Amino acid sequence: MASEIKVDKITPYTGTSLTLGESGQKYQVPSGATLANSGSVSGISGANVVKVSSVKMTGRVAFAASGASWTEMTGLQLTHTAASTSNRLLFICTFTGTENGTSWHTKFYNNTASANPTNAVHPGEGSRPGCTSKHNQNNGSWGTTIPMITWVTPPNTSANQYTVMAASHSGTGYANSNQNNSDVNNADSVRAICNFTIIEIDSGGVA
Repeated sequence: MASEIKVDKITPYTGTSLTLGESGQKYQVPSGATLANSGSVSGISGANVVKVSSVKMTGRVAFAASGASWTEMTGLQLTHTAASTSNRLLFICTFTGTENGTSWHTKFYNNTASANPTNAVHPGEGSRPGCTSKHNQNNGSWGTTIPMITWVTPPNTSANQYTVMAASHSGTGYANSNQNNSDVNNADSVRAICNFTIIEIDSGGVA
């Protein structure tokens, strides 16, 4: 028999716990209704942001030629301590670079482990080095901003310092500026900003 109960408050008759219904039943919140929580909730899985770390680099930084010779970008270091190895780290970087050659490339790196972060960098093939992102310069002198986005598995729950590295194929490269060797003081030598952010997502929100 269907019925409706209208009350202002439900409290346990004994103890501090209240059970609603039986296993397998469904409780539906109708459209327009709101569940307001003033306490805490447990046992409900879902995607939650655990922690966010972020840093920016505004200086003009040079990086070396040669495809496998990586230069760490001073100022783009983040120390992050994961809450759980079951969580996932979302690495996001906007990187502005240029070189007076054919191409340049970038990657994420774990300074603490002296290794590439898991799933963040291509392993490479033969003499072809792996990277996170690359850009074809085609002998131009102007800078380009590229995105670097990847999921990373935390290696442990200790503090790890992550960073961004860059390398150019032939000529010397620069971050946050154009490839203007004289770096003259005019509008052509615009400055950019590199941002590096780590967002930790709990295991309930990542497949």
